[in-house]
Amino acid sequence: LEAVEYLVSECHKVVVFCEFLSSINDVYSKLRKANISCRKLTGASSILIPTQDIQDFQKSKYEVFIGSTKAGGVGLTLTNFSNLIVLDMPWTSGDTEQAEDIIHRIGQTKTANIY
Repeated sequence: LEAVEYLVSECHKVVVFCEFLSSINDVYSKLRKANISCRKLTGASSILIPTQDIQDFQKSKYEVFIGSTKAGGVGLTLTNFSNLIVLDMPWTSGDTEQAEDIIHRIGQTKTANIY
């Protein structure tokens, strides 16, 4: 959380991926209490809501995008951020690599960092 707060204070957008729903909910509630604009995406999210959230994130409406590695790490293009933090590493390294790849999509113009 300290890393996310620091990066946001430096005007960086951050994506946080977690493996466990409890971690996602904890991070989400603590960031909201810190008045950091964020959205979350999990497997329980509606199919229509994530599309709007992703569009809003790309348009700089939110500072932090929090998602589960499974729901958010596949098929997303989030090129409007500069930092990715992976918490609760999944058992399979391929899931982490897939999540990391969202920062290397066509259209990425910023230097992206993975933590």
